[in-house]
Amino acid sequence: MLRLGLQLNFKPQEVLWCKWKPAEQEAFMLNTNGSVQQTGNGYGGTIHNALGNVTRAYAGSSSKHSVIYQEIQAISVGLKYAQDLCIDKLEVNSESLGAINILNGIERCP
Repeated sequence: MLRLGLQLNFKPQEVLWCKWKPAEQEAFMLNTNGSVQQTGNGYGGTIHNALGNVTRAYAGSSSKHSVIYQEIQAISVGLKYAQDLCIDKLEVNSESLGAINILNGIERCP
């Protein structure tokens, strides 16, 4: 890289281990996600039982160019599916703190 006039300093890659935590016993878990990209917008989610088995998976799209909208749509659709499945104990997980805060009334919708 000296030929290009670049000086590079490499550092070892740090491994970050992540593990999915299942729902409590006799409960179900809703995991959701929303995305906005140039190629399209969408949302989706899965409902797992306490053993981690997928009970329902879903995906959809929308013309709205708002990540918060897609995240809330993912949660909304997942809650409807949980209701259709007569699930009465549900843990909801979203990586969007903004969406969670809006749904809990902590923040206002932009």
